Amino acid sequence: MKDGVEVHGTFDVQAFYTALAAILSKRENVRISVTVTRKDQPEESERAAS
Repeated sequence: MKDGVEVHGTFDVQAFYTALAAILSKRENVRISVTVTRKDQPEESERAAS
């Protein structure tokens, strides 16, 4: 039998990747920034063209 993970509630993806970027930035001594966008939303360049 396979054991799985069940999640209840919400998960702040932006906060997760921001924290991960901060950890990697400090470790690698570089500046990393993250912007999370939904896959179904058009990108900024696509919105400007329409």
